[in-house]
Amino acid sequence: MADGVQPAKQLDLIPQDQALLPTKTGHRTGQGAPFMSLAPAMEKYRLDNYGPKVLSTKELLTLIVGQGAIKKGDRQIYADEIAASILLKAKEKDSNEALGLQQLAKKDLTEIEGIGEARAAIIIAALELGKRISNPKPDTKTVIEDPAVAAAAIMGDIGYEPLEHFAILCVDIKLRLKSTHIVSKGSSSETLADPKEIFGKAIEKGASRLVIAHNHPSGDTTPSEADICLTETLLKGGKILNIPILDHIIVAKGDFVSLRQTNGYLWNSE
Repeated sequence: MADGVQPAKQLDLIPQDQALLPTKTGHRTGQGAPFMSLAPAMEKYRLDNYGPKVLSTKELLTLIVGQGAIKKGDRQIYADEIAASILLKAKEKDSNEALGLQQLAKKDLTEIEGIGEARAAIIIAALELGKRISNPKPDTKTVIEDPAVAAAAIMGDIGYEPLEHFAILCVDIKLRLKSTHIVSKGSSSETLADPKEIFGKAIEKGASRLVIAHNHPSGDTTPSEADICLTETLLKGGKILNIPILDHIIVAKGDFVSLRQTNGYLWNSE
């Protein structure tokens, strides 16, 4: 091995009080020789020495992006530059960068210089994992007696989508969750929910009861007049088919509202 070049693991043997802060290029200040690293040096140093909680969103993204010296023409694109571009894309989706990140699609990422198909797949997988951890789904057979449980069952599927989605929670006669299904997708402001599709899917899946749900991409969970009219229609259909609608949940970016709680008169008039 050439003089002055050390493998990454050997550097970990340097006592903390003698180790110098690494730079973005993978050099230790004062040593002049690069070291090999599977992660960007500055962010990895901070993670190893101070823990993940002190890292900014950009630094965490930089680590997910990985070693980022990608040559484009006469210049190198580093992982922290790519991370900054990802955050700009996220803020185009939502002013809250964390919510915006949850709405990114693979296509959004591959539009960023330095991100190809493989790297985009890794980033999307990491974001999806974070979404599932922050919005854990209740297990099947969980009793759906609380609107919060119903919202949790569907939040990860539709709660952060940029277009409206209509979904159903199929429930058995003992109010235990059987399955969840997205029935239709619409625009950024409305979804097309066909009662025939909704009850057809419920019958196909053997549901004894239903919770219906949809998202509001705007982030405002306030039910619209159209939401209330649809609920009335589906309540009537459920009564005819003997598949009662237990609730209508509106979800939006981690928040939710239960129409049965806010508009209980719809059920009282059944």
